[in-house]
Amino acid sequence: MAYNSSMRLFIALSFDDNVKDALVQVQNEMYAKGIRGNYTSYDNLHVTLAFIGDYPEPLDILDVMEDIPFDGFDLTLNGIGNFGDTWYAGIDDNQELRSYVNMLRGALREKGIRFDSKAFRPHVTLIRKPRGDLGSLISSSIHKDVHVGHVSLMKSVLRREGPIYTEIGCVYE
Repeated sequence: MAYNSSMRLFIALSFDDNVKDALVQVQNEMYAKGIRGNYTSYDNLHVTLAFIGDYPEPLDILDVMEDIPFDGFDLTLNGIGNFGDTWYAGIDDNQELRSYVNMLRGALREKGIRFDSKAFRPHVTLIRKPRGDLGSLISSSIHKDVHVGHVSLMKSVLRREGPIYTEIGCVYE
């Protein structure tokens, strides 16, 4: 199947409603503390494993994903942190996650599929460009155990109101 134009793609861990509800609760606490900014929408809460960017053939990426053994694993969302003006829910160091990401990125490289090769720092973005008493963000927290049962190939469509992420394929444990 060929597509007429490139799609903005990334590979991600998506969450069930229980996990998203816990993340939104943290966002609501931030909002109640007077923090304003670009909150990540409920449907867009995820962990990016590899950002591909514009790519014309998503089936190539799905083929790579299907070739990597994925047995599922548990991880722990823990704490709030930031990269500059992006605040996130952190993820405790997890060897199974790191190993999977290393295999996935290695397989993408082997197939000549380019991706953002920045070091993998697992996190769930909660808010971008926050305004208000940012010191109060430090007192926000989350601690949630999560089972990851699938990995998704996502399409991102950028809009003025914020991006829309759509799953276009996935691999289950």
